[in-house]
Amino acid sequence: MSSNDLQDLILEIAKKIFELKVKAYSPELNRDKQIIYALCDKLLEDTGHELGSLGIYICDINQYEYFKRAHDLIEFLSRGFESYTLSDKQARLWYMKQETMIRDLLDSRLSLRLQAVQAFYLRNCLRIKARELMKNQHLAKILMETEENFNWDGIVKHYKNKGYKGNALWEKIIESSMKSRSKVNKFLHVSEWMVYPSQNWLEYYYN
Repeated sequence: MSSNDLQDLILEIAKKIFELKVKAYSPELNRDKQIIYALCDKLLEDTGHELGSLGIYICDINQYEYFKRAHDLIEFLSRGFESYTLSDKQARLWYMKQETMIRDLLDSRLSLRLQAVQAFYLRNCLRIKARELMKNQHLAKILMETEENFNWDGIVKHYKNKGYKGNALWEKIIESSMKSRSKVNKFLHVSEWMVYPSQNWLEYYYN
């Protein structure tokens, strides 16, 4: 299945779910649910991936346009880096470098909430791409299974439970999208200072 075919299939699922919401409590409700399940099964059968492994979940599907934009941006940023070729350290450094750029990739014309949505999907797509670039696909698969991305509702609930609300909530989601876990960085012997804008991060990438 080509990238375009995959995107078309996800979009078709998105449309069906949108129609389902519009027709809530209608006689066609159960039929439409079965169509959605069948489309998701087709995605899994044709690609080996569930929606969640692509950075988007059923409950997120009405925000497909933000996922699509994030996906396209990350694909652009990964040009010149071949899949399955990077060491664990190289993949981590590439990931961290792109993380530092997330705020600059947000559309400042949008509300802070929608900027948080953009940042959230950029982070999800970035994590998936970094795992795709890894030579160690055994580890990448373990990461996909044990460290899944949040869905949008999940990340909002997570920070609301920590007391964040209003614009502080959206700002926290944006901020968190740009932070790497220190224990992973320490394990791979990389630091955030290696990827600062003024730093030649490729020096560490090749050494």
